[in-house]
Amino acid sequence: MQNQEEKLPTLHLRMAAIKLEISKRKIPKSGLNKFSGFRYHELTDFMPIVNELNAKYGVNAYPKFLKNEGICVLTLVNSDDKTDFYEVIIPYVDAEMLAKGGGTSVVDAIQRLGSTITYNRRYLYQSAYDITENDGVESLEPVTVAEKPSLTDDRFKEALKSIESGKYTAEKLKADFTLTKQQIQAL
Repeated sequence: MQNQEEKLPTLHLRMAAIKLEISKRKIPKSGLNKFSGFRYHELTDFMPIVNELNAKYGVNAYPKFLKNEGICVLTLVNSDDKTDFYEVIIPYVDAEMLAKGGGTSVVDAIQRLGSTITYNRRYLYQSAYDITENDGVESLEPVTVAEKPSLTDDRFKEALKSIESGKYTAEKLKADFTLTKQQIQAL
């Protein structure tokens, strides 16, 4: 937190200072979209910076996910004056979980909820703090994603026998090979 004599009086001034500091930092993009081959910021890339600067300048941030209203809200508050606040609002969007090749994913409801919160939260904070990325089309950085081999039905049957005998595991099979929906269900 800044000294009292140095502290900026309004939330707008504090946020301007925070955004300026963020813009001067090189924030890594640790996320990798394996389907489209581009890198993006994950929450863990920038939240430590946001938290550090919020503490330094006296700003609190409270995310809300209002599915029924179709919006997500990040309320930013001056920690010295609770009446000095503003909200950043984006549309609420459920995460669409797709399997490799664009098919329906087999994730459960809680995984989908976690992904929904993570995606919406990331875009809320990026909007509020002006953490920019090139759009998906412009940001296509060459990324090599190794394709996993698929298994023929005969090889899959052999792998199942190895799993049953304890020589191999289902987790290892999923990690090493691209499986069809039917093969995943057979596990």
